[in-house]
Amino acid sequence: MAFPTSPTIGDAYNQYKWNGEFWEFNSSDTLAEGGLDTNSISWPGHDNRWISTGVDVNAGSAGGSVLIFASVNTSDGNMTRSAMYFVRLGYDENYYERFYVSGSSDFIDFRVSNSILELRGIAGNNTARIIYYR
Repeated sequence: MAFPTSPTIGDAYNQYKWNGEFWEFNSSDTLAEGGLDTNSISWPGHDNRWISTGVDVNAGSAGGSVLIFASVNTSDGNMTRSAMYFVRLGYDENYYERFYVSGSSDFIDFRVSNSILELRGIAGNNTARIIYYR
């Protein structure tokens, strides 16, 4: 991601500040029209059940974005899979679009139930970190 480096970029320049180690942003300015939230979930995948992410896919006028970092351990040793997903949330009508970004394999299924995004993993111990903005 390219961050602003000069005042010629305009208002966006004032939202970022380099503290010598990483970029900081003013959350009251940047998130005025939405909110940034996170959630962590873990579940055993052997029972084939769907797990709620707590994310409402009906994001409203600005839509929404979700990043999901998932992993599963299917046996002892190094039998671990990991994946990163991006989910685009629509305005309404339970619309979402899922993209597998990267990882060792694509192992998470997605669905919507009562407007909430749900995940289902594979046999093993599944875990996911969800970061969403709307």
